[in-house]
Amino acid sequence: IKNEKSSINFWATSSMMAPFYELLKVLCDWLVKRGIKRNEAQKYVTSLFVALSEDSLKKSKDLKKLVKESQTPKGLNEQSLKELKKHGFYKALNMTSEKILKRLKKVS
Repeated sequence: IKNEKSSINFWATSSMMAPFYELLKVLCDWLVKRGIKRNEAQKYVTSLFVALSEDSLKKSKDLKKLVKESQTPKGLNEQSLKELKKHGFYKALNMTSEKILKRLKKVS
């Protein structure tokens, strides 16, 4: 972080820790409802997201490019992305980040 003024933007993104863990929990719970043992479900989901994070660091590519490369036409990843976009998941993420930033600016 180059200066104090821009650091507040990074602080806002750090507010995504609990939502990230909730995402993992929801996916784990979904697997459990389908008969997977909780410890197996949790190990799989957390390992998957670690691998995806490590992959994004290793490839050091533009994230937009990774989004595109992770999809095949009419594939599962393309469908998941379209569904989440259709339901406003990413718009809500952006709106939440803006609200957190606004709160941080009041404090600083």
